[in-house]
Amino acid sequence: MWKAVVLSLVAAVGQAGMVTRRWGRPPRAAPSATPRRAAPPTGYIVEVSGPPKIDGSLDEPCWTKAFPLRLGWTLDGSNPAPQPTEVRVVLSGKSLFLGIRCREPFMGKLVGTRRGHDADFWTDDSVEIFVGPPGAPYRHLAITAFGSTYDASVKDRSWRSGMRAAVARGKGEWTAELAIPLADITGGPTPKRLRANFTRNRHTTGRWEEMAWSPTYSGDSHVPARFGTLVFGAPPPGLARPKAPKPATPEMRLLPCRGGEAIVWFDLSAIRGKKVYRADLLVFRTATLTGANDEAMTDIEIYPLFHRTSAPPKPETKPLETRPPWFDRFDATAAVQAWAAGKPNGGFFVKTLPLWNPEATCLEVAYEGQPQKVPPQATGIEVFHRSGQTFITWREIEDPVGRDQITWGELKTIIESLDRNREVRYLVYRHTEPITASNIHQATLLARVRPLSCWNINGRNIDRPVDRFIATSDYLPTGHWNPFRDATVDGRFGRDCPIDRLAIRPGELLPRATGLYVHTVAAPGEAYYAVVTCIDGVENTRDFSPANSLTRPVRERPGEPEPVFQRELPKMPFFNYRERRLHFVRWVGPPYANVPCQYYNWSVGVPEPLGRGVPLELSLHRDGHSYWRTQYRLERDSVVVSPHDFPLQTFWCGYHENYGTLRSFRRGRIQPYTERRLLSFIRWACRKWPIDRNRITVTGCRGGGSGSGALHLGMRHPEVFALVVAGHPLVHYANAARRTDRFGRPVALAMQAVWGKPQWKLPAEDGTNFWDHHDLIRLAERLPVDKLPLLAITSRNSDPECRRFYEVLLRRHAPVMAYFWWGGTRYLPVSRTGTFPNVIRLDVARNKPLLAFSTEEALRVVREGRMGAFNLEFRWREVLDAPDRFEATIQCTRWREGRSRGPADIAIIRPQRFRIERGRRYAWQAVGPDRKPLQRGTVQSDDQDLLVLPGINVAEAGIRIVVLPESRR
Repeated sequence: MWKAVVLSLVAAVGQAGMVTRRWGRPPRAAPSATPRRAAPPTGYIVEVSGPPKIDGSLDEPCWTKAFPLRLGWTLDGSNPAPQPTEVRVVLSGKSLFLGIRCREPFMGKLVGTRRGHDADFWTDDSVEIFVGPPGAPYRHLAITAFGSTYDASVKDRSWRSGMRAAVARGKGEWTAELAIPLADITGGPTPKRLRANFTRNRHTTGRWEEMAWSPTYSGDSHVPARFGTLVFGAPPPGLARPKAPKPATPEMRLLPCRGGEAIVWFDLSAIRGKKVYRADLLVFRTATLTGANDEAMTDIEIYPLFHRTSAPPKPETKPLETRPPWFDRFDATAAVQAWAAGKPNGGFFVKTLPLWNPEATCLEVAYEGQPQKVPPQATGIEVFHRSGQTFITWREIEDPVGRDQITWGELKTIIESLDRNREVRYLVYRHTEPITASNIHQATLLARVRPLSCWNINGRNIDRPVDRFIATSDYLPTGHWNPFRDATVDGRFGRDCPIDRLAIRPGELLPRATGLYVHTVAAPGEAYYAVVTCIDGVENTRDFSPANSLTRPVRERPGEPEPVFQRELPKMPFFNYRERRLHFVRWVGPPYANVPCQYYNWSVGVPEPLGRGVPLELSLHRDGHSYWRTQYRLERDSVVVSPHDFPLQTFWCGYHENYGTLRSFRRGRIQPYTERRLLSFIRWACRKWPIDRNRITVTGCRGGGSGSGALHLGMRHPEVFALVVAGHPLVHYANAARRTDRFGRPVALAMQAVWGKPQWKLPAEDGTNFWDHHDLIRLAERLPVDKLPLLAITSRNSDPECRRFYEVLLRRHAPVMAYFWWGGTRYLPVSRTGTFPNVIRLDVARNKPLLAFSTEEALRVVREGRMGAFNLEFRWREVLDAPDRFEATIQCTRWREGRSRGPADIAIIRPQRFRIERGRRYAWQAVGPDRKPLQRGTVQSDDQDLLVLPGINVAEAGIRIVVLPESRR
C-alpha cells in the first residue's frame, strides 16, 4: 500500500494543482524591544531662503529640502501607526515653518468642526506640536483638519504664539502649514537644538487613535522625557532619511461610499477565467472588541457587489457569512468565483463593521494552477488518535526559541515579533484519501496554526515564580503588606515564570520547533492528514511526500477527550501534604469551548497513601492565581482538583459563544463552557481514582470568581456537590458594580467582557435571561431544599444581597452556615479530618442525612445587617437512619463569635432510609445526655417532604433527637 501511495504522489506532479494568494496586507505585529527601548528620535531643521505660502498646500520647493519626521507608532508604542503621517520643519528668517501631511482614506468621515481658538481640539482629527528649548517650558500647539488652532505654554492656554496656520483637504489626505515666530518658542536667543514631539489624533474609524513621532508609552502625550530632538542645520552627510511607509498595494483600493463604511476593491484580473476553490475575506479591527463594548451588539454586514457605483450600493445578495468553525474570516468563495468567471467586480461593500481597520483588509484565494514560488515545507508529520481526539504534530521550518528553557517574558517577546516581517502559518488539512497536490482542494482545511504551538503558554502564572522566590531567596521583604500583591501574569513575577513544552503522550515533552494541532472528531471513520507551510498567504501546495502527508489512514471514533499527564509538580512552599501533585493538560472544542483545539491546565493532588472511596475537592483559585496551587486541602485524604480559569476569565461559568469571533453578541447564547469542563473533568477523575462520588466539594476562598464560582457551581449542580465552601461570593452577577478586583478594577467590566451588558438581556443556554439565570436569591427561593448541598459562606456584613440570600435560606430551612463581619473571613473549614483552627467538624456526603438549623436570632442579625455568624456552633453525630426511626446527637459548641441564642428549628434533610412522606405527622422528642426527656411534640412534613422540628433548645452538653412516624408512638 505504501508504494502505491508514493507512486500516486509522484504521478500527481504535472497535474492541475492549487495556488493560494493574498491580496492586501494584514496588520503587522509591533516589535516589543524596538522602539520601546530605543532612544527618542532626532530630526533636523533645514534653513531655506524663501518661506512657503501659508495656504495649507505643500507644493512649494522648500518642503522637498526638509528632513521628514514620520509618525510611525501609536502613542503608547504598542502598534505601528494605522496611517502615514509626516511632519517637515524648516527655518526661514525668524520663523519656523511646519508642513504636515496626514494620509486619510476616509476623508468623508473626518471628525470635527470649525472651533474658536484654544477650544478642546483633541476630539477632532488633528495634529499636535510640542516644542521648546532644552530646560525650559515647552510650547503646545495644535491644528485640526478643519483649520481650528490651539496654543499653550505647557497647559497654560493664556500664552500666545503668534502663529499663522492653514489647512487643505484633498483626495486621500489632509495637509496643514504653520508659521511660528521662533522667539515665541525659545523666549530668547536661538539655541542649537529644540526638544519636540508630534502627535496625531485620528477619529475616522469610530475610535480615537493616537500616533506619535516619539512614542510616550502611555496614554499621555505630555511626557517631555520622551520628546525627540530637533537640531538646527542640515543632516550629516550620508545620514539615511527615514523610509517612507510603503504605499498600499494598487491591487487593493478603498473607495468611499454613502450608506456604509466603504467599498474595498481587489484587482482580481490575475485569476480571471481560473477555477476558484476557496476565498476568504479577512477583516481586522483597530482594537479588541469584547462584550463590554456597545459595538459588540452590531452585526458585521459585508456584501459583494457586481456593479460599480458611486451612489449608495444596493446589494444583490445576502451578506457574507463567517466561516466555521473559527468564525474569524468571511467566506467570499461564491463572490470571487463569480468575478473570476467574468461577472463585474464591484468589490465588497462594508456596510457595518465597528472599529474597522480598513487598510489591513485582505483577500485570500485558492484557485486552480501550478504553484511556483512556495515556502519550505513542513516535515516529520506524526498522527495518532486517542479518546475521541486526533493529535497531529510536525517539524516547523524554523526554531525561533533555540533553547529548551525559557521564561514567559522572553517567550512573549519572541511571539510578539513573529509576524513583524512575515506571517508564517501551518495549515492542517484532512481528507478521506491521501492528500496530494492534485486533490488538496478537495481536503478540509481544519486550522491555521501559529508557530511555537508546542509551548504551554496557557500554563503561565504568578504562583510558580513566587513559590520559587520564596523557596530560594535569602531575604523576603514582607513589610506590612503582601510583597507579591502587585504580581501579574505579564508583569512582575509573571514574566519570570518558566514555560514548559506540552506533552501529548504521558510525561513526554514535545521537542522544540514541533507544531501541534488536536482535532476532536465528530464521527467514526478513517482519515488522512497533511500539513503545509504558508507564508504571507502563499501555501506550499506543491510539495507532498510522506514527510508532510499521511500514507496510511488514522482510524477515528468520537469520545470524551481525556486529560494528558504532563509531569509531577515539585514540592514547593505551601505543599507539604503527603501527596503527589500531578499536572494535566486537556484539549477541548465545542461543547467545552466555542472554537476547536483549546487547551487548559489542571493540577491534581493525590494523597499518599490513597485509600478507597476518598473525597474529591474542586479547588477554584483566586482571581489572578492558577492551577499551580490548591487554595487549601479540607480533608487529609481528598483528591484535590485545581483547574485554571485562564486565559479567559469566565468566573468559572462560561462565555458568549461568539466571543473572540467576528460574530456579534446579538446572535447566539452565553454557554456554560467552563462549567461543562469542570464537571467533565470530575467525571474523568472519578473513573481514574477511587473517589466517593457522594463526597465531592467545591471551594472558592476569596471573592471575585473564586468564591462566587464555588457558590454558583454548587447551587446549580447539587446533583454533584455535597458541600460548598465559598468566601465573599456574588449572589447576583448583575449587581457586581460595587465589587473591584485586587487592582481596584471593576469586576462588572470583566463579567461584561464575556457575558455582555445586563441591559442587553442576552440568553443563557436554556434561552432565559442569563443574568436572571445567575440570581442565586431566585434560585434559592425555588430550588428544593433537600437538593441543596451544605453551604458554608463568608461575607462582609455590608453586602445587602448576601443578607437577603441568607434570609431566604434560613426561612426555607436550607443547610447553610455563614460568617459575616466588616471584612469577612477567608473560609469556613467544614471537614472530618482537617487540621485547621476552629474546624467545623462534620461528616458531609450526599448519601448521608443532613441537618439544617434556623434561629430567630440569626434571622434578626441578618435582617439588621449586624456583624455576626450563624449555625457555626451546631454539630451532629451518631445518626440512626432507619426506615421507621431517625435519631441524631446534636451539640452546640463555642465557635469564634460564640453561639446563636434561643431555640433552633431543625430540619431533617435527605435521610437515606427514614421515610418522610408528604403531609404525614411525626412525633419527636429531645432528650439530654442522661436520656431524660427535655422537649417533645408532633410535626407534619411540608409539601417538599421536609421535616422541621421547631424550637429545639440545643445545650452545649448536647441533646439527642428522636423522630418517629406518629403511628409508632
